[in-house]
Amino acid sequence: MKKLFIILAMLICKVSLFAQDPVHFYLKIQQSLAHDDFESAISHAKELNEHSKEFKQLPQLLEAPDIDSLRQNFLALSEELVVMLDEGRLKGIKNLVLATCPMAFSGKGGDWVQEGKQILNPYYGASMLRCGSIKYAFDE
Repeated sequence: MKKLFIILAMLICKVSLFAQDPVHFYLKIQQSLAHDDFESAISHAKELNEHSKEFKQLPQLLEAPDIDSLRQNFLALSEELVVMLDEGRLKGIKNLVLATCPMAFSGKGGDWVQEGKQILNPYYGASMLRCGSIKYAFDE
């Protein structure tokens, strides 16, 4: 019984730690933008701000007045996350890829991090949800 309690406590701690992982909140923002949900994206940005102060772009993201501004600021947030992942500053990363859309931002293009290989474009949302390609996978 004691072993069962210890295992259960460890699982609860692991779930709690995952829920506060900055990548978790970033992915929620990415998915919200892919589904054109401005309010949800802002809500997840606030959660990210509560759990991580590593992102310099967060204040601008939180002040975005509309979804287009939010998407522009999400690009800069994505660039910050890519640096953290490439430098190995975030551990326990699984199934994350760097995706890109060459058409985003008037043809300048834009990258983002997402789970899995099915494109969920946060820059165009429903209008071009599958526009983009995978650049590479992040190794654990």
